[in-house]
Amino acid sequence: MLGSAATGNKWKYVAAATQFTTSPLAGAIAGHYLDAYFGTDPFLTILLLLAGFIGGTVFLIKILRQPEDPS
Repeated sequence: MLGSAATGNKWKYVAAATQFTTSPLAGAIAGHYLDAYFGTDPFLTILLLLAGFIGGTVFLIKILRQPEDPS
């Protein structure tokens, strides 16, 4: 099929971008609610935001290091 490899590679980059942006956002949201529950206002929000950023970056590097599929 013509162009199927290019389409698959596009979806790989879409997945990487989505993961990179949603991981810190999810960490910040979870941290906000945990801070409200435990009363540790900015601590868990910042900690989980950084954890999400690190996790998203690691996933992004992992995805981008995968070789291109020529078929």
